[in-house]
Amino acid sequence: MLAFRHAFSVLSPIAESVENNEYFLRGSPVLWVLVFLTGGIVEEFWRAVCIVSFQGNGYSRSSVLLLTAFAFALAHTCGLPSRISPGIPSVLTEIIVGLMLGGLFMWSGNLVTPCVASIIYFTVSFFLVRKRFGGLTPSMRRH
Repeated sequence: MLAFRHAFSVLSPIAESVENNEYFLRGSPVLWVLVFLTGGIVEEFWRAVCIVSFQGNGYSRSSVLLLTAFAFALAHTCGLPSRISPGIPSVLTEIIVGLMLGGLFMWSGNLVTPCVASIIYFTVSFFLVRKRFGGLTPSMRRH
């Protein structure tokens, strides 16, 4: 997931522009890591409930993965402030990450594996973006 996200951010001018203005370039790293810990557990619990519910209602494994990945992509790319810019490349990136995390849950059969993967993914992505753009950008320092 990290390699995919990194390749997308390096190869896409849209992703570079968005990452340079990410809202998590501001604030305490400790606070953000706590957000990622909480978010990783809550999101993966919700994903697991969706997967188990859909499968319990007779949906195939592939349709369950696609439905949950699409739902998470939609949630991650809408709202203010959005983590990623809206658009087809951003939505596809989130869908692919969602497929990977959902696949981890289905493969492992437990909640721990995708929770740990999600927490590591978001935390490492956070520090990579901070390292790449040096924390606060000049335009953010004025606010």
